[in-house]
Amino acid sequence: MNKNIKAVFMILPHRGGTFSVFRSLRDGLRAQGISLDWLASTSSFSQLVKDPVFEACRHEGKAFDTSGKKERQVAEEMLAHVEKQSFNTVFVNILTANQDMSLAAYLPPAVRRIGIVHNITPGTYSAAKALRPYLHAAVGVSPRIEQDLVAKCGFSAESTTTIPNAIDLAPYAQIGPKKYSSPLRLLSLGRIIDIDKGVFWLPEILNQLFDLPLHLTIAGEGADLPELKNRCASLAGRVTFLGRVAPEAVPELIAAHDILLMPSRFEGFGFTLIEAMAGRCVPIASRIRGVTDFVVQQERTGLLFPIGDTRAAAAAIRKLTVQRSLLTAYADAGCADVHARFSTDQMAKSYLDVMHKTLASTKEVAPPPNKAGFEVLPIGGGWRKFIPNSLKNSLRTWMYRR
Repeated sequence: MNKNIKAVFMILPHRGGTFSVFRSLRDGLRAQGISLDWLASTSSFSQLVKDPVFEACRHEGKAFDTSGKKERQVAEEMLAHVEKQSFNTVFVNILTANQDMSLAAYLPPAVRRIGIVHNITPGTYSAAKALRPYLHAAVGVSPRIEQDLVAKCGFSAESTTTIPNAIDLAPYAQIGPKKYSSPLRLLSLGRIIDIDKGVFWLPEILNQLFDLPLHLTIAGEGADLPELKNRCASLAGRVTFLGRVAPEAVPELIAAHDILLMPSRFEGFGFTLIEAMAGRCVPIASRIRGVTDFVVQQERTGLLFPIGDTRAAAAAIRKLTVQRSLLTAYADAGCADVHARFSTDQMAKSYLDVMHKTLASTKEVAPPPNKAGFEVLPIGGGWRKFIPNSLKNSLRTWMYRR
């Protein structure tokens, strides 16, 4: 039955966790004899072709240049591509470009549309609600997302499920038990954006551990990098900034560190957590209900602390610094847990099950909202985009602790 599946994922190749989801699913489905293409539109095609991430997988999908074209023209070209390639399953990546998400409403009736929701933000759920009438099924990458889609967004429990993200475990196979020396090696890995990653809490946490021999490596790039460097100025000698790290270099980087520190305000899954556990780097992360407490088992595979509670985060680091035997126990348990729950093979099988059920289903979706031709759906940030970031941060810290 697998040979009858032709699937495409609505995403533009880029550096980031969402595209990592595509790559993991692509690799897992390939092992099942199914190819997975990507499809997207972009107004920056001339810059995109210079990106090595794009070049590495250019042959696996198609990007449509929107420059100088009307939305309807681009949509017609993309829909024609779907028909020409005989795709019968389209993964609608929420939240991607509005134009691309809107295609879900205009696909041929026989094409099955599966929405994938990656985050727990109001903006993401707003987009999911707008697309709900045109989707046959929905996938949340963590239990909280599945619960919220049903309870808050009106999705059917029968056609909504949780499929956790996964990683290719092969690059981590050679990482064995670590010998912990001094100073203990801490790692922060990911986009340097305070509004979701809480990176400005990093120096606050480290300042409470001045009496311990620790070193923090901050790997990644983002808009808040200059300000974070400024805030870490007093920590000279205890903090190193690496800049962007290529995906293929991540396993080696993780293997060289003992603790992953992730003080995020919100996450949909926490991709870096499973990378760390696969590399025997113990995670200390914000407790985000139904998300990080699903990935990290408290006091078994890592430690969790309340969002924004820098004292609790520092206490967790101090605990593992003093009790090195716990580091070994958590590292071993975390590595085993990733192999048991977060492999690309398991991820692919779960998505295959959803595809088979969706293709066999007689569920009908809503007709296109504009029968005269393509029109971008009203998927936007609404009033939320007018709220100052400082207030948003306070609201998020309160909201996602619940």
